[in-house]
Amino acid sequence: MKTNKFIFLRTEKVITAKILVIEDELNIRESLAELLELKDYDVVTAKNGQEGIIRAIQHIPDLI
Repeated sequence: MKTNKFIFLRTEKVITAKILVIEDELNIRESLAELLELKDYDVVTAKNGQEGIIRAIQHIPDLI
């Protein structure tokens, strides 16, 4: 008796949190973004609150 064998390939989608960093000090903003990216977070940055609001609307972060 012949049996049919099926192989299912399981693909896992890794979902990373998107973090919006709002900081006016360039060195701090870049350092924090780099550290978060090393931990595999998706990072969006803004240099002030006004830009932060625009980025939040555009990118809909999980954490600000």
